[in-house]
Amino acid sequence: MKMKLKMKMVLLSWMVVIAAMVVVDGYEPITQGPREIKNWYSKLPHKKHKVTELHFYLHDIVSGSNPTNIPVVVTNTTAKSPTYFGLIAAMDDPLTEGPSPNSPIVGRAQGLFGSTSLDKISYHMTFNFVFTSGKYNGSTLSVVGHNPFMDEYRELPIFLVFLFSD
Repeated sequence: MKMKLKMKMVLLSWMVVIAAMVVVDGYEPITQGPREIKNWYSKLPHKKHKVTELHFYLHDIVSGSNPTNIPVVVTNTTAKSPTYFGLIAAMDDPLTEGPSPNSPIVGRAQGLFGSTSLDKISYHMTFNFVFTSGKYNGSTLSVVGHNPFMDEYRELPIFLVFLFSD
């Protein structure tokens, strides 16, 4: 019985992967800026969609008396690695309305990330944008995925729950 359940789960997983491949047919890595991506998205066949554009600033403070990003695991080889391979860090970064750290806070970016590449600085990131004020107070965006940190443009998958306040 357990084997049949496992086989069904494996089959279901492959069906999801194949369906995802069909949906993103022609996918190429992101090499363009936000305007080009917005233009590409507007041409997709699913014309009925709602777009919510969020604009906020994340302040990642790695030094000083109150850092918001700290290493929690460092291996014996991390310091010798040009990519900091093996580093795991925790973050609780403020999100603000404007670029100044003194701008009103609209939420926090909270989570973990780890350096997972021997070849270039890139991270596996798992964190949430937790909105604590304004129109999106109570809403959360969850980000999980590969972040090639030194690339000019990066794409990370986002999962969301919006609680719209009046």
